[in-house]
Amino acid sequence: MNNKGQTLVLFVFLIPIVLIIFIFIISYGTISYEENKIKNNINYSIKYSLELKKKNKVVEDANLTNNDLKSRIEYIINKNISDYNFLNVFVNDDFIKVEISKNIKSNNENINSFNYCAKGYILDDKVKIGEC
Repeated sequence: MNNKGQTLVLFVFLIPIVLIIFIFIISYGTISYEENKIKNNINYSIKYSLELKKKNKVVEDANLTNNDLKSRIEYIINKNISDYNFLNVFVNDDFIKVEISKNIKSNNENINSFNYCAKGYILDDKVKIGEC
C-alpha cells in the first residue's frame, strides 16, 4: 500500500497550523519584551531617584529638590522609552509615583495598550518599589 499521498496531505494541512503557532509565539514574545522593558526602565528611574534622595545628594551647591528628581526621571524615561501616550511623574517628600501608557505593536500589527504604574519609597533606609 502506498502512503506517500496520505503523508503529503497531512503535511499540507499541518504547515499552516505550525506557522500560525509560530507567528503567535513571536507576537507574544515581542509584546512581553516591550512590557518588561518599560517596567524595568520605570523601576530603574524610581530607584535611581530614591537613592539620590536617600544620600541627600547635593546638586550645584543646593539640595536636590523634588522638581530636580522629576526632571531626572523624565529624562531617563524619554531616553529609553519612545512613543508613549501618557506619562505622569509625581514626586513627593514621602514617595515617587510614575504612570505610563503606551501602545505596543507586535510583528503582525496587532496593537496592545499597556498601562503601568509604579510607586517607590524609602522605608528603614531601604528603597522599596512596587506597582500601584
